[in-house]
Amino acid sequence: MLKRLKMHLKRLLLLLFVTGVAYGTLPAFSEDSQGTMESPPGSLKTMTIHKGNAVIDGKSEFQWEILKPEIFGSEVANVSVKALWNKKTLYLYVMVEDLTQDGNDCVKLLLCDDYGKTYENIDVFSFYRDGVAEDDTDFIITENERGYSVEAVVTLSENPIPGDLIAIDFVVTNTSATKELNWNNSGSTGLWSFGTGFFGKELKAAYSLYGTPTIDGEMEAVWADAIEITTNTWVHGIVGPTAKVRTLWDEKKLYIYAQVIGKPESLWEKDSVEIFLDRRNDKANTIEQDDARYLISFDNNLGYGKGARAKHIQSYVKAVENGYAIEASIAWDQVTAAQDSLVGFDIQVNHDYNRDGARDNAVTWNDSTGFSDISTEGYGVLRLVKAESLVFTDIYSIAWAKDQIEFLGSRQIIMASAGQRFEPTKEVTRADFLHYLINTLSLTAQTGSNFDDVPPDAGYASAIAVARTLGITNGVGNNQFLPLAGITRQDMMTLVVRALNVAGKSFESADEADIQGFTDASLVSDYAVQSVAALVKYGIIQGTGNRLNPRFNLTRAEAAVLLYRVYQMP
Repeated sequence: MLKRLKMHLKRLLLLLFVTGVAYGTLPAFSEDSQGTMESPPGSLKTMTIHKGNAVIDGKSEFQWEILKPEIFGSEVANVSVKALWNKKTLYLYVMVEDLTQDGNDCVKLLLCDDYGKTYENIDVFSFYRDGVAEDDTDFIITENERGYSVEAVVTLSENPIPGDLIAIDFVVTNTSATKELNWNNSGSTGLWSFGTGFFGKELKAAYSLYGTPTIDGEMEAVWADAIEITTNTWVHGIVGPTAKVRTLWDEKKLYIYAQVIGKPESLWEKDSVEIFLDRRNDKANTIEQDDARYLISFDNNLGYGKGARAKHIQSYVKAVENGYAIEASIAWDQVTAAQDSLVGFDIQVNHDYNRDGARDNAVTWNDSTGFSDISTEGYGVLRLVKAESLVFTDIYSIAWAKDQIEFLGSRQIIMASAGQRFEPTKEVTRADFLHYLINTLSLTAQTGSNFDDVPPDAGYASAIAVARTLGITNGVGNNQFLPLAGITRQDMMTLVVRALNVAGKSFESADEADIQGFTDASLVSDYAVQSVAALVKYGIIQGTGNRLNPRFNLTRAEAAVLLYRVYQMP
């Protein structure tokens, strides 16, 4: 009880700090002609900026769709704003409803990222509807039937961490109406009055695939391809049992399968799992009619929070090795479930270590606040999808590679790792990379013998045999290829250049001088220097920051991006 009281107090103090600027406790300012500061009216609005990445391509992809927007406007235009951050990078996605098109229409981002210090450093970034930039700001304007959107990226002066604050505002100009719209009224009466941006952690999201299981505690075949998520956000304590969780949906219900696992000596009596549901994904600060909280104990006793109804849930609990499994279904009350619907969802594992009736540990999927029972703001997000609408089911969070993976996958140039899962963050094996490379360039040959360690019935065997015949690979010695080993970036580049030469793709001459600008150029092995230099000079390889990372192994997502560039070569 004391721990929870402290958390309530901490939350209250944070809210008072953030919103207390309405009483003038946080300064904003304007400068008169002599450059003196005036006392501002103070900030009024707050927004959470979740950690994440975006690709600046003008598309509203999955990472944008799951975010709750900040909405403001008037009779002349309406505006929706979303933001993400990663290290010193701030991403912005703005939708403007404005049918009176004018190239001078503009979205302005105002930042004061020395928040709480001097308030002397204000950055103003202008994104004009005609796409003309005043500086080197990276943004894309996309026209649509109701107005236009802005997707942009700017650089912060400091690297924030979750919990940091920034003074922020948005100003949208409707030129035809000679009117400015403000999110938090900056610039009104000559004063700066910033809102508050709160740097939050990543908002977790996952696909929930279509399927209808039987609620009997068994992980039947329909669960096989369901996306697995893990409870790893600690609310109480830092150790204890966690759960691997899968979800499915149909037009009637949401289905949950949670396998709770701990140490063999863990005691499970008094333990429970809580399921939190925000059917409309409102991300509200209170529990509403479409929300529900259900508690399922280790012995299948049910508890209900606000919004929950006994008739809406069916559950089954069974013992498994080192833990227990819960299978449950919850009816779609208040909403109609359909393809691409977004649902707020979280799940919490409670552990009573000493069996005294008090919770000792609690861990969730996403919500770290400890207030899942009174607010849906911290819930993760499920997107309801049917498997046939997807190329792969697990690339929704890889924004920088998603389009390339789907492009190559739809052409069967790259293949799933298992089922419909591409497993983008795993290392690509030597066999898979060479298989995909041969597919990308459509290379064929009359083949003879293969390497001794390449099984003749393996899906990649034919591609490796082709590559050997064409001289693209000579293996690693002793007639071995090591098909299941990872592949370094420099080995990958060497194979790519050989394959391109076989395919008749010519390069300008390149040598060590072309990679000297990279801080780790000296780490490139002698046999790979010319290949690495050629791909850098041609723009196929761009490095990470100022590094080539030649001896790092390649992930499957990185491999897909590289192969997409190769595929696009003339």
